[in-house]
Amino acid sequence: MKYDIIGDIHGYLNDLLALLKKMGYGLSESGYYYHPDRQAIFVGDYIDRGKNSKQVVHLVRAMQENGSAIALMGNHEYNAICFHTKGSSGEYLRPRTNQNIKQHCATLHSFEDDAFLSESLDWFKQLPLFYENEYFRVIHACWDAEQIEIFKQKMEGNQLKMEHLEASTIKGDNLYEAVEILLKGRELKLPGEHTFKDVEGHIRNQVRVKWWENPEGKTYLEYAVNEFEPAAAEQLTIPIPPYMQSILPYPTSEKPVFFGHYWLSEESPKLQNQKVCCLDYSIAKAGKLVAYRFDGEQELNENKFCW
Repeated sequence: MKYDIIGDIHGYLNDLLALLKKMGYGLSESGYYYHPDRQAIFVGDYIDRGKNSKQVVHLVRAMQENGSAIALMGNHEYNAICFHTKGSSGEYLRPRTNQNIKQHCATLHSFEDDAFLSESLDWFKQLPLFYENEYFRVIHACWDAEQIEIFKQKMEGNQLKMEHLEASTIKGDNLYEAVEILLKGRELKLPGEHTFKDVEGHIRNQVRVKWWENPEGKTYLEYAVNEFEPAAAEQLTIPIPPYMQSILPYPTSEKPVFFGHYWLSEESPKLQNQKVCCLDYSIAKAGKLVAYRFDGEQELNENKFCW
């Protein structure tokens, strides 16, 4: 089997349709997209940002349920589940703050049919957090072997059991840490009282890091995934202290790994290295929807990107 791994879609239906067409996917007689000898793998984040979350979910779900795609959970699907689920206290597991409502509002507008929203949330709940076969691995944000093992042992597989959903939202629970890292990426806290403003104006005291690189000898700015405004960048030129350099990079001896999540902005997609490939190129910020066409190679090739 050959695979096409597709990055974060965020409700951008037309871009998804164009990418599928470019890669040779067509409509079956029963109305789902398929390829005669390839299978799509979606890294998650089907909703929020764009205007057509409902239609994207319908398309991806139809492909998954008919075997022409594998669909993973992204942090936006996880957030949506928590946004619409009350915990034991009677409060929603994802607080309905102005910031959280703003992030989810495009999806709420897209899903005018409450019944279809409820049905889609049920579909989100059964999505696996990661996928692995003998050739490669796929996850939404961060392949961390230790956290994956913790998750697998507790969940007895790669799906988040809903009876453990509330535990996954409680800081201090080992399931919370696993879900945070796998779906949202590993973060590194800044020393002391250091903070910075992100591109949306939120005050942060942690940076998302390049978990596929060795942090030794780097500053926080060099080890952070995203670009920063000059004022924020200046605050991040602090060396990572030795006691925090225990995060090992993704081993080059392992299988290739694919993921999304990080809002990359390069003009043309680039590999992080020959084993590591991010597929999120900021479709919701005038970027592009990107896929990697995998044919079994154990050293990835930048000529295999499609967008």
